[in-house]
Amino acid sequence: VAVLVAVGALLGMGRNFLPAFNEGAAQVNLFAQPGTSLETSRTISQMADKRFRQLLATPEHPNRPLLNFTCRTGRAEDDEHVMGVNVSEYVMSLNPNSPLSRAELIEELTHAVEDLPGVEHEVEQPIAHLISHMLSGVTAQIAVKLYGEDLTTLRVTADEIKAAIETIDGIAEPVVEQQQQVPQMRIELQREQLAFYGISARYVHDFVETAMNGRVVSQVLEGDRSFDMMLRLDEPYREAIDQLGRLALELPDGQRIPLGSVARVYESAGPNAISREDAQRRIVVRVNTAGRDLASAVEMIQQRIDAEVDLPEGYFVTLGGQFEAQQEATRRIVWLGLLAIAVVFLVLHAAYPSISVVLQILLALPVALVGGVAALLLTGQDLSVAGMVGFISLGGIAARNGLLLVSTYLDRAREFGLTREAIVQGSLDRVAPVLMTSLTTGLGLLPLVIGGDLPGKEILLPVATVIVGGLITSTACEFLLRPGLFWALRADAERLLASPEEPDVRTPTAA
Repeated sequence: VAVLVAVGALLGMGRNFLPAFNEGAAQVNLFAQPGTSLETSRTISQMADKRFRQLLATPEHPNRPLLNFTCRTGRAEDDEHVMGVNVSEYVMSLNPNSPLSRAELIEELTHAVEDLPGVEHEVEQPIAHLISHMLSGVTAQIAVKLYGEDLTTLRVTADEIKAAIETIDGIAEPVVEQQQQVPQMRIELQREQLAFYGISARYVHDFVETAMNGRVVSQVLEGDRSFDMMLRLDEPYREAIDQLGRLALELPDGQRIPLGSVARVYESAGPNAISREDAQRRIVVRVNTAGRDLASAVEMIQQRIDAEVDLPEGYFVTLGGQFEAQQEATRRIVWLGLLAIAVVFLVLHAAYPSISVVLQILLALPVALVGGVAALLLTGQDLSVAGMVGFISLGGIAARNGLLLVSTYLDRAREFGLTREAIVQGSLDRVAPVLMTSLTTGLGLLPLVIGGDLPGKEILLPVATVIVGGLITSTACEFLLRPGLFWALRADAERLLASPEEPDVRTPTAA
């Protein structure tokens, strides 16, 4: 009954890829509208700075949650993650003496920036932020990816998806990937005019690139240092779009003509970014969980999208992010775990050619499962990849103790016969070895269970919790269940003992 209850609890338990980290830091990303100037982003950052300062720890208020914070607006083009100046990233050091929990702190930071005008926000931890980006290319635990052809339809449908899922309990406010129309200066070459003047499109492109973006033409030396000399139009002329058509373009023969003679220069609008995946245009709605496990959040998001969002023809949605890695890791661990059990079964059967005896040894596995599941439930943890690794390690320890007792029973039965007294005495003989093995492992992992919420120990907490809980029930099984079970199934053990260990090749029967 306990095993069945444990299996049911395990199947209904919340599932995450990794346990929640306590990094001692937080990251707040602010997203203004694409095309926002640097000055406007600075103004927004100053407003956020003022609010974050109210959370800084001071001698008068030492228990406030923040020790310090820094802000970075935009990222350079040579950075591995290019960002426009409309994006500001705050990285904050947290006060370990603050009474706020991780969830309460994230909620406090969210309240601090949620009403900034025209700004979307994400609140996460730096390492968790990078793990999400590494797994799915999206800086969130769950990525709702919408694929289609028309950018406007993608944006409208993504907003519908956001409206449908933002009321789900246990998730932070969804953020739609910023794909919007922004002002652009467009220079369209007129091919007939290029042919008339005898110049190529590349010639005009190089000229425009030099005028607008600049080109390094030389270097200036000052002592031991060198500086690039760049040639380009001065700032006021690069911004005067209505005057760019009059810019003098020198032809190869020395003749000069206005740029407007071979190109149409005008101001228009275009998408700030076009994202593609598998050769298809896509837009992403980013979602982070807030006090809810990953698997149930993904299931609820899928249900809301199916029920409330009418996707246009040719458009479809996929869900990605950490939960994909969690599902893949779960499948791999389950199959490898079953393979390991099968190999152990074959090895034990080779040593003890009786299926009943081998199953008695492997009885420790489901009994250990009961303790591991109970420990996770008592500590309020979800099932993660780290917890599944703990179950596999626990199975090895539990099966070893079972093998130790069963082999002792069989040795005593060969020497004194299979009696109650032989089984009881065999159990008493193995109390010290089994307890020593279990206590050594359990006491060694106990500090991780007690202090598992400290930074740097979160990934080991589920492993230690499962092993300690499972060792309690599996050790109790060895001395409370196994002796009686072995006695109840002694007929199988007697048949095993009756078979000769080594065939006698001198007898006709053996021959």
